[in-house]
Amino acid sequence: MTIQFVACRGGNNNRVVVDTKTRRMVRSHVMKGRNAGRTVARTQRPRAPVTAGKLESIRPEDGPLTLSRWVGDDVATYASGVCWTPYQKMRIHQCFSIIADALYPHELCHSTDLYKTRWFQNLFVDEAFFHASLAITTTCLQFYLNRVEESSAALGHLSRAVHIVNKRLSSADATSDSTLSLVFVLAMNEMLRGDHARTKVHLDGLQCLVELRGGLGSFKGPDAKRVMHKICRADVEFALLTGSTPRFCLLDVPSHIMSSTTDGIDDRYVPLLQVFSHASEDVSRLAVEVIHTTELFNNFFHAPMVSWDDYTAIILSLTYRCIRIEQNEVHALDDVQRGWFYGFLAFAVSFLFHFGRRRMLCYPAVAGNVRRLVTKLSHDPSCPEILWLWLSLLSGLSFCKEESDYQWISPMVAEASRKMGLKTWENVVEELQSVPWVHLLHGDPGKRMWELCQNDY
Repeated sequence: MTIQFVACRGGNNNRVVVDTKTRRMVRSHVMKGRNAGRTVARTQRPRAPVTAGKLESIRPEDGPLTLSRWVGDDVATYASGVCWTPYQKMRIHQCFSIIADALYPHELCHSTDLYKTRWFQNLFVDEAFFHASLAITTTCLQFYLNRVEESSAALGHLSRAVHIVNKRLSSADATSDSTLSLVFVLAMNEMLRGDHARTKVHLDGLQCLVELRGGLGSFKGPDAKRVMHKICRADVEFALLTGSTPRFCLLDVPSHIMSSTTDGIDDRYVPLLQVFSHASEDVSRLAVEVIHTTELFNNFFHAPMVSWDDYTAIILSLTYRCIRIEQNEVHALDDVQRGWFYGFLAFAVSFLFHFGRRRMLCYPAVAGNVRRLVTKLSHDPSCPEILWLWLSLLSGLSFCKEESDYQWISPMVAEASRKMGLKTWENVVEELQSVPWVHLLHGDPGKRMWELCQNDY
């Protein structure tokens, strides 16, 4: 074999100069000879050691269940032709799996395909609504995942949404359903962030827009009524948070599913109705509505669940009536009647915005009144023991943000249970049959709270 040397001379000193391409060819040729007949294993980069990091943990009792699994790509399926980033898809999916369940508990409402609702459709035709929805979703996730720091992503989406809506308010679409829905989302987002001043600005704007449109009576049709329900939901939440007078009043219990009279009420609730036999018509009507609501939601094993619209109408009617009585008539009730009334209020509040056993919104003014009343009733020999126990349990479910807030409730629940001779949760449930208590909603969190109270005392 003849060995040939290939060299190129150049440069100032006439030295051998080999360009990059030639050098690569020479090396390849040499290695072919050296590796002839050998099997060369490809070397792999060493893998980084897998370390256990601190994962985001969600206790099952803290949320509705857990974040639902993202199987497939529902967002892209219903939004064909829209280019979504992975971040946007994840946030939209979480928006409908978390927030929607907090507003409309699947145990109590018909399960409707959220991706076919007007809310979802607005995401593709309304840029401001898109950003506002992502902002409120991120805000809720901060609470859901126990994060304290402010999210820059949420602030960015919120800023963009506010910028767009300010322009729209001076256009012909200022009183449209989409604009009102958008302002509602902005108001709820600020409420969940705890900024009451900005929430008030948005709600004042909503009130003006509703008046320009012609009042709540101008909302006709299914979609418009859902917008009206959202406005009223924000109204009652803010009134409970701040102790202010509601801007609206919606007393519209669906007559096709719930009676407005005492006809058909089970005999075990008759003693409760007799407590308010000489009270005002508004208070007596509230007692009847609360009992009918209890029977309706406890009868789901034998009857179909209610629709979203009917569910919202029932809860809004109860809450508006409770707020009106507390602000105008509660002083005319004796202590025992007042105890039952605040139990009705806690009952209504328990249906509002919450994540499992945790509540994003607390109502300090109402909670303070209830706490003082429960303490007073615990020393009142004329107070029925079931009232003492029931009011304490519902107060914990409705007015405590976390389980750590049960300190003042624990001794009340434990002492009432001891006096009534209740050794197990099953004994407690048996006693709760004669008072407003929805087992699908209050059962599991009530059991956990009762057990915690027994362990503490």
